[in-house]
Amino acid sequence: MRTHLKNLDEILESAISPYPKKYLEEAIASYRVGAYRAAIILIWTAAIVDIVEKISELSVDNYRSTIKIMTVYGQAVENKNYSILLEFERDVLAIISDGEGFTGNNFDRASLDLISEVEKRHLKRVQEDRNFCAHPSFAVPRSQQEQQDQATQTDDDNENAFYIPLVEPFEPSAELTRTHILHVSNILLNQPAKIGKNRVDSLLKKIKSGSFPDEVKRARLILENNNYLGRAKDVLIRNLLRKLLRELFSSEQPNDSDADRICVAIACIKAMNPEVVMEEYKKDFSKGL
Repeated sequence: MRTHLKNLDEILESAISPYPKKYLEEAIASYRVGAYRAAIILIWTAAIVDIVEKISELSVDNYRSTIKIMTVYGQAVENKNYSILLEFERDVLAIISDGEGFTGNNFDRASLDLISEVEKRHLKRVQEDRNFCAHPSFAVPRSQQEQQDQATQTDDDNENAFYIPLVEPFEPSAELTRTHILHVSNILLNQPAKIGKNRVDSLLKKIKSGSFPDEVKRARLILENNNYLGRAKDVLIRNLLRKLLRELFSSEQPNDSDADRICVAIACIKAMNPEVVMEEYKKDFSKGL
């Protein structure tokens, strides 16, 4: 049990932003006293607060898609347009992932690729269980006999009464609740805001693999493919370039073959997007990488 609690304390300390951290702290406190429904509601609230913060932070950096999202969201908050705010919460996982699963039109096609498909599935389960915890009508109907007993009682009391089926309260287990806290923390609360981080990691792995050419002309043919950088937005190219430069100049320097491939990839990116590369060179080297 001590290890159990220690792990949650470490997770709390790892949270980056103080605002979602407050909800995380309350979720952990609820978990520890066995209030699992409350803990799941609070950890989903922490996720929403963290996502809004990340999108807001990225909009300050002039990423177009995030500016659109924050404009619509901000106007909805200001005007108390709860239907749009509810739409945001329903569609939030589509917004921060691959854009699949939108239910409305206000945020459609505003996908940010902040999380992977697997991470989206984990968070979707948290979202669904939060709804079970917060909305009794989403829970499992009680047995047929209990339904009949309630209907009979309703008829006896008032023949015009409206019959509402009984439902079983959702009873999340301790392990399920802890898993939700871990997933939200590891996927969102402990991570910086970075668009396309999963694609960047995938591209870096490809570049460092033995199959990636060590000659610029051949490497460029690969990177210009639409599956890699052929249709990539500037933000993805910038993030990949930053990652490559940090790999090259980090304290744990790559081996010679990896360093050669990274240099080749940087040369290709520079040839394909010279203006973007020069801007990033100035930024990174002025900050000392």
